[in-house]
Amino acid sequence: NAVGPRFEDLANTQRLGGYITFDLLSNWAPAQQRSVRVRVANVSARHYETAEFYPQDGRTGWITLRYHPSH
Repeated sequence: NAVGPRFEDLANTQRLGGYITFDLLSNWAPAQQRSVRVRVANVSARHYETAEFYPQDGRTGWITLRYHPSH
């Protein structure tokens, strides 16, 4: 994700800097009815704000296990 510099307020006097973040996602299906998903957001742990005083999460990870029953 890449976001350029922008203004925070309506008067265009408060600037927020741009930022770039990288996410990784991997899926694996070891069997027909099962799958594993691993996701890492903000891999580089970049500190950034989407709005002034609203810092976003650093590096965050998830592991999802799914079972898909056959009908």
